[in-house]
Amino acid sequence: MRMLRLLFTLARVCVIGFILLSSLFALLAYIPFTYQQVHKGGLLPWLITFGKIHSKIYWIALAVALATLVPDFRRPRTRWLTLAFTAAQIVAGILLQFFPVMATLRNDVSSFWWSMAALVPLLWIVAIDFAGNFPRIEWDDYHREDDRRIFRTAWETAVFVSLVYGCIFCYRTSVDWSRTDRISVALATLLCHMLIFGVLFAALNVARSIASLTPRPSAVEYVLCNFITAGIGYSLVRSLVFRPISFEGSLADTYAATLALALVGCIAGMGVRLWRPDRGPIGGLALALSPVTIPIARRRWLYPLSLIPLGLLAGTLAVNTAIMDWNYMFQKLTASVIWVLSFAALFTMTPRLRGVADKRFTLLFWTAMIMSGYRLTASSLAAHPKTSTAIEKYAGYDASFRLIRDALSAPPKDDSFYKFLTQNTNIPRSVPTAPVNVDLAGPLTPGTGFKPHIFIITIDSFRRDYIGAYNSAVTFTPGIDSFAQESVIFRNAYTRYGGTGLAEPSIWVGGMTLHKQYVTPFYPMNALEKLLEAEKYRSYISMDAILRVIVQPTENQVELDSTTSGMDYRLCSSLSDLQSKLDQRAPGDGPAFAYTQPQDIHISVINREKTTVIDGGAYPGFYPPYASRVRRFDGCFGGFIQYLKVHGLYDNSIVVLTADHGDSLGEDGRWGHAYTLVPEVVRIPLLVHLPKQYQAMHIDAKAVAFQSDVTPTLYYLLGHKPTVKADFYGRPLIVETAAELQATRKSEYLIAASYAAVWGILGDGGRSLAVFDAVNYKDSYFDISDARYSAGTMSAQQREKGEEMVRKGIAEINAFYKFQPPK
Repeated sequence: MRMLRLLFTLARVCVIGFILLSSLFALLAYIPFTYQQVHKGGLLPWLITFGKIHSKIYWIALAVALATLVPDFRRPRTRWLTLAFTAAQIVAGILLQFFPVMATLRNDVSSFWWSMAALVPLLWIVAIDFAGNFPRIEWDDYHREDDRRIFRTAWETAVFVSLVYGCIFCYRTSVDWSRTDRISVALATLLCHMLIFGVLFAALNVARSIASLTPRPSAVEYVLCNFITAGIGYSLVRSLVFRPISFEGSLADTYAATLALALVGCIAGMGVRLWRPDRGPIGGLALALSPVTIPIARRRWLYPLSLIPLGLLAGTLAVNTAIMDWNYMFQKLTASVIWVLSFAALFTMTPRLRGVADKRFTLLFWTAMIMSGYRLTASSLAAHPKTSTAIEKYAGYDASFRLIRDALSAPPKDDSFYKFLTQNTNIPRSVPTAPVNVDLAGPLTPGTGFKPHIFIITIDSFRRDYIGAYNSAVTFTPGIDSFAQESVIFRNAYTRYGGTGLAEPSIWVGGMTLHKQYVTPFYPMNALEKLLEAEKYRSYISMDAILRVIVQPTENQVELDSTTSGMDYRLCSSLSDLQSKLDQRAPGDGPAFAYTQPQDIHISVINREKTTVIDGGAYPGFYPPYASRVRRFDGCFGGFIQYLKVHGLYDNSIVVLTADHGDSLGEDGRWGHAYTLVPEVVRIPLLVHLPKQYQAMHIDAKAVAFQSDVTPTLYYLLGHKPTVKADFYGRPLIVETAAELQATRKSEYLIAASYAAVWGILGDGGRSLAVFDAVNYKDSYFDISDARYSAGTMSAQQREKGEEMVRKGIAEINAFYKFQPPK
């Protein structure tokens, strides 16, 4: 019997997983940037494979689902409901063979409705489970003394979770903190957990009080507990998942509510189906927790040992999700799962205190005291900047504490600025936006002067501090360092966008665009492509998913990496392909232009390759999996430069080595690049080799530069001085006179995240960064020097000035592109 129950649980989990994955796959097609990055960009290859074979594995999932419903074919209450479910799913499976929906999803509202339709089988299974099993539950009598059991479970869970994630913090990093900081951090995390589980106790107490007024209190308690869980699930989905991916509005509310109800209902259905009469009557909360209760040792003195696997699970999830996280989203979600499992386990371990006097008001009093203590302590700690900095650093490694802290951070009283950012970010496809014809330097006619070959190599997620030319501690980039000695090293280079989605187009546009993925047709705004066409360049381009949208195909283009998907681009193979195609150039071909954006060190690629150190080397002070891949493509880059020299191309070529953005590699617990604007993400390398014809021109290598300045610079060097003077457009970095450099230099620049409503002002000539985060309702400030940076405190004056500049910058972009954001 126990084996059958285990097999049922595993089978049902597989069915739930298949249905949820189907629904989420369709939902990702509806959201513009996830459609571009996941569906088109291949960010998660396994998910794309799932979509392709969905219609085939559907039958396996259906067979498993029907196997879990076998008893229901015989029960009078559920026979017809189960037969109708079977018939409907068979018809759906047949239709999928002729119309494989998941393989043909589009970026429009139809994908949203398919995501909702995919949840229907889950809701149907919930209905079958409850119709066939809920009436047979033997409910325990209502016991008011269980309030003390729940209260004890709540504070034990708070202490246990605090200790577990505190140990995880110690494992993940070591910090040299003062005794005061250590005590403050320990107090902050314990109070936060006590508060959140105190609130949970209060909610359960209210639910039990309401249930006690009904004829079937335990049954009503069970229903109310599941509704509380569904409400928490809805809040987590809306705040942790949807807000970071800019999915807002009524459709987001509808999906989040449906998903929460379906998932909680399915888990609850498993509980009522697995209930056994021989175990005796059961209370409402006990039944609600039964599907997620971990095995508990039979002897009470062994109970603590039962929690060890749970602690190890928390640590494993925290460490493994941190390196692939999207602004702590996965870490927070797994932390919430650990909360539930811990509460269920400790509730099971805690004995019922029969015959104990009703202490309901005493317990609520202590809960209120915990809440008051949290507020007082939080205010006291926040008044000390050094302690606040320590707590902020700790939150980067403790996802459980961060989840609570972010949830308790009240939105600002005046959130109009954040609403303004949201309205102008990730503009949906449903909002009409027409392209504006941008002539960066007026009408273009072919020049008669020198036309250099142009090679732009944009390495995705490349950090400047992993290049010897920027960081003397680096010893593994001899090829790039040799190239740097013959090139201009822009020491103060940044990205306009903290993510590929808009950073790559900004190179081709030569500046910032509307925050949309993407305005189509894109060609009227593609300044770089217009220049290449006017000057008759023969283009060799690695056409990733983004370039297939923004670059218009022409007869004078040759595709690099034509048999490779975008996330599989590697610099070595791309340059090898380029060299092969350059060898095939005909005498009459025009000058060569090449663009490639390899993914060697993209965090998802490193994770997909099991975070291995590919050469077995040691890289003290660096992240070895990342550094080893930098060493690999450094050799290939050096080989390509040598190829250009041997073939007489180098002295007549502009070679640009840059990045679309940087990456977080563990700084304060951050990994990768989501929508964070932090120094290690916004600072990039920018190295430019110039033919001797340009080497006498004026260059300020210490001034702020962006990779979006590359296109205006190319215009200038080819005899087309840019006439667009908008602040959000790039500027030529190499000019004939020093006065021209001075005329275009500014002290503040607008930047943005690519995927969410997070905007920033790079100020003081690149020495400060003010960030305004409309996802977390939080502002950040960084002091930046050449070698390091530090988090600072944004003054009220800085905030007011920064908000004004962001508003002005966004308004200028909207006016330039003739866009009126919807109210």
